[in-house]
Amino acid sequence: MTTPLALSLLRDVYGTTGPAAELLDTTRFPTAADIENQLLDHLVTAAYTPRPGHPTPRYTVATAQRTLRYIATRLTEAVNVQLDNYPAPDRVLPTRRGNTLRAFEDSAGKQYGLDAITTAPHFFLIAPDRHMQYVRDSREQLDIAVKLCTVSLIATVITVALLLPDGLWLLMALAPYSFAYLAYRASIAAAQEHAVAVRTVIDLNRFALYESLRTALPKRTRQERKINQRLMALLQGDDEVSVRYADPSPLPPDNPTTP
Repeated sequence: MTTPLALSLLRDVYGTTGPAAELLDTTRFPTAADIENQLLDHLVTAAYTPRPGHPTPRYTVATAQRTLRYIATRLTEAVNVQLDNYPAPDRVLPTRRGNTLRAFEDSAGKQYGLDAITTAPHFFLIAPDRHMQYVRDSREQLDIAVKLCTVSLIATVITVALLLPDGLWLLMALAPYSFAYLAYRASIAAAQEHAVAVRTVIDLNRFALYESLRTALPKRTRQERKINQRLMALLQGDDEVSVRYADPSPLPPDNPTTP
């Protein structure tokens, strides 16, 4: 209890007559962090409980707790959505669009034990054309947005260079700069859409991949991840790993095997 915040919490929660002595129980509160957690847990109740000599709180304790719980849930969901668009700390790139694509590269197919970069050429060969057209369309939208952003930035630089001596006319550079910003935001959305398209192709065609590679088909997702751990090592060039293949389909009786 050495910080002003901790002392303020102690005063707000226990006041001058509360059972603050319970905080001395080292069995319940062995560390300073445990004491601070206890104070934080009771802060809302203390803040919204009517006390003599103080204005009546506008909301009840139950209403305040319900509202704050709702806000915390929504904020957590929003943060999680944003974190989904970022890779691991050691893989972070300078731009948001780059981080969106890097996060997609690292996470696509991960729930099945598949590596998107390793298996991408295989999926492109086995996926139906309508699936690949979905991917191509999303990639085209991404390319267009990136090109528009690049051209607009170049136009901004040229405009600044030409109008620099002309005083307020320099404000004309805001037009291509604004368009570049909008195009960049569109490229982020297009990158997210492209990631969704590739993930969908993996979801729908992974069993076709297993069949094409003649690997044993998994019956459960846990088994699938275990099989794919070895399969990814094999596709990445590990000549020590062993992968079980599915039993080959028997040939028709009128098509005997050639010796």
